[in-house]
Amino acid sequence: MKPELFIKIDQLKVKNENNYSATVNKVVFDRSRAHGEAVASAIWEWSKTDTYGHDAYKDPFKGYDWKVAYKKEGDWKPLDEVGGRAMFPYWGKVRSYTLKSDADKLCSKPYTPYSTATTSNYYAQALEVMSHNTPQQPYESKWIGEFWSDDLTELTFSPPSRWIAIANQVYQNENSNLETVVYANAKVGLAINDAGVGCWFSKYVYNVERPFTYIRNHIKPDWITNLSNPLETTNNTNITHHSQHSLQVMLLSEVLLLKLCQVFMAIIIL
Repeated sequence: MKPELFIKIDQLKVKNENNYSATVNKVVFDRSRAHGEAVASAIWEWSKTDTYGHDAYKDPFKGYDWKVAYKKEGDWKPLDEVGGRAMFPYWGKVRSYTLKSDADKLCSKPYTPYSTATTSNYYAQALEVMSHNTPQQPYESKWIGEFWSDDLTELTFSPPSRWIAIANQVYQNENSNLETVVYANAKVGLAINDAGVGCWFSKYVYNVERPFTYIRNHIKPDWITNLSNPLETTNNTNITHHSQHSLQVMLLSEVLLLKLCQVFMAIIIL
């Protein structure tokens, strides 16, 4: 049985085809659809040659053993033996377009060294994380964190799809023509891809534990977080910066983030 989401995608396709077929003659419509399908098929076949990236979602752990990479206190580890596993350990090897070497992929290292001393900058950073997640936290602040998270299944977006959705809103707001949209989408897509590759490469080089784990082990054992973020290196931040910069360069204006993503998602879920 076809998943419900796939059914809705098919319904959207039929809706769009009905709309476009009403604006041109059948010869032009059929030729255009065939060309689009041929381009999509070629891209899909080419994407399958990326042995690390293609279908990686089917096995996001790839047999990775965090204990092998764990060398010192402060390295990444699950909070307990049944805790979360490290995902996509080899995503840093996925095909990239502007990153030509491992040096290109490596993000800036954490600016303060690991320490459990209560007077250290590292400890102070953990306290800052805690200060943004307390029982007194306003609902709006909590929702902002959840809004940008990609961990709330069927409610929030992953960073790549979120920024494509944002880009589509920007094009409507700017009344962009087709040429601009195609070019901008290409640049945003390249930026999203390489930002993700660089981020995940850096995660497994620096191998920094999550603040959640540090806080539980060294500050407040019963601390409950709303989300397990932030972490080093953060995928959301990397993709957000590169995507927004690409849009601003293309459109020569400040990007107004309309943030209707959740409205669209709510419609899909309903």
